[in-house]
Amino acid sequence: MTRLTLLLFAFLISFSPLRAQTEDSVRTWEFHTVEIAAQRIAFGRMDVPMRKEALSDVLGRSGFTLVRRGVDFAQDIAVDGFRRGDIAVVVDGERYHSACPNRMDSPLTRVNPLDLAAVTLQKSTLDAVSGLAGSVHFRRRPPSDTLRWQASLAGSAGAVPAADAAALLETRDHALSLRYATGDPYTDGAGQEFTDRYGYSSLHAYTLAEATLRGRSGDWQYGGGFSYTENVLFPFLLMDERFNRVSSGHVQWKNIRLYATYTDHLMTNECRQGMMDMRTEARNLTVGLHGEYFEAWMRNWDADNRFDRRIDPDGNPCILLGRAAAEPLLANHMLPEVQQYYAAGVHRLHFGPLSAALRAGMSYTRIGDEARLPFYRELYADADNGRIYAVAAAQLEWRRRAGAAGGYGLQLEAAAEPPQAEELYIAVRKPGTKPAWSGNPTLAQPLRGTLRASARWMDLQAEISASGVTNYVQPVKRNATAGMYQSFDNVDAWLAAATLRYERRLVTVDLAWTWGEQMENAAPLSEIPPLRAHAALRTPSWHNLSLQAGITAQSDQKRIDPALAEFATPGWMRVDVGLRWSGAHLRANLLVENLFDRSYRQHLSYLRNPFAAGMQVFEPGRTIRLQLHIGS
Repeated sequence: MTRLTLLLFAFLISFSPLRAQTEDSVRTWEFHTVEIAAQRIAFGRMDVPMRKEALSDVLGRSGFTLVRRGVDFAQDIAVDGFRRGDIAVVVDGERYHSACPNRMDSPLTRVNPLDLAAVTLQKSTLDAVSGLAGSVHFRRRPPSDTLRWQASLAGSAGAVPAADAAALLETRDHALSLRYATGDPYTDGAGQEFTDRYGYSSLHAYTLAEATLRGRSGDWQYGGGFSYTENVLFPFLLMDERFNRVSSGHVQWKNIRLYATYTDHLMTNECRQGMMDMRTEARNLTVGLHGEYFEAWMRNWDADNRFDRRIDPDGNPCILLGRAAAEPLLANHMLPEVQQYYAAGVHRLHFGPLSAALRAGMSYTRIGDEARLPFYRELYADADNGRIYAVAAAQLEWRRRAGAAGGYGLQLEAAAEPPQAEELYIAVRKPGTKPAWSGNPTLAQPLRGTLRASARWMDLQAEISASGVTNYVQPVKRNATAGMYQSFDNVDAWLAAATLRYERRLVTVDLAWTWGEQMENAAPLSEIPPLRAHAALRTPSWHNLSLQAGITAQSDQKRIDPALAEFATPGWMRVDVGLRWSGAHLRANLLVENLFDRSYRQHLSYLRNPFAAGMQVFEPGRTIRLQLHIGS
């Protein structure tokens, strides 16, 4: 019934004659207007200028799906059956690597929205900086030589008690941006708090603080930034982020940028009930060089993990940091000085309606602590301390315009990228009879072949794709002499996806469908999102006021992989409403999300490894948000 209602609503709304400003959602950030002149129709790619779109909605369209992993700024992303490290996250050409093996420090929504000019969603691997399934590229506005300033203040109540303030000051080709956010863990639509549903014994308010300074002089650009988060809770895992510190800097001459990013990350289970303390400290340094047609980077990733038996004289099951004693049980060099070296270049050719592109390079991954090799060899006798992989992609595209109103085309692409570093070399032995976590240093590299057909006509965009993936990497369970292991293996898989987007000035409809199956046994792939739809309406402005309403829904997902303890997820529908006022220098939004306080969960909310809790995470209940934006 949910699917029928969803499709009927999308069909009816697509014929609306209304025309006004596009508004995808009721949660909105305001940005400077950015003009983008398209010279060629680009299929599999979406450049979204950041004007009135919400950042969370930009990252949830045309097959891209946001996965709630904690608070709003700590979400991850998936697209067309690919997820996590398959999608490169890029900020002004700088590749971002997470220090947390569970990607707690995903950078998707940790960029100050006031800084952004546009976001590019790219499904092709033919950008200079890309992953196996494409990239998400955040582009900041160049600093202005005139005095400009903006500020945004947002607060929410109800299920999500939170506050978020941001400011931007520009003058003399320099820009300073600041952001501070804080809030408490949310309550779901059933009125359940984290202590009620996920086994927490104590809760803490989260904090986000960041500052960025950028400048330019002639052909040179330079800048740096620092961000800090603490006490971000992740109920789908057995651990939470206690702090994450990111320092970054860059210098650029014309189109060539040299950059460095360092992340210091700590996650523990100090807020959870139980008899065991878990603690992981991770550090990641990335140094890179990129230009319009190439990228090169090196990475050093190190993480230490430990398990301790809790000893609390007061009988408190939750031990706060630095307060209680513990008896050491196990220590793991979880990521044993993983070093990666990567270089690739891209070349493009255009022949009228035909275009071709080639991307080629090499990747080398190794561990510095060779004492960990016996751990991997308990499962993989041929495990070595280093692996070399080819980086390759080729694309042939044919496209035609259909007058000034649109066009259509076909895209054939093949791509090869190395497995993720944690899939190769993570190493965690757990106490008792719990399965150990072991990377697989013998993994073959994934090879993707995709045929994509796309069409645009006026306000309607449609895309359908089919992919065959050799050596798709997924978790597996294995037995060995030393006990049970959770590891990774290669499987061959089929993936298919289709999207439909209808966008007019007062109406937006977005549909996305994904299907995945293993070739060998026709079993469903894990972590495949179900049919998803979003529809939004906005009234014309009257005395600077306008109303807006949106519906977001997902169908049931019963195609699951029981071997990985994946659960079916029921369908759901959520309604959001809002009121918007726009003046010359002040704008305000009053928003109600999840108006009917529905209790629901996304299918991708729970299956993450290592240290997965094995439970599904529910979304927030009814939330009232007020946002003010002022600027010159």
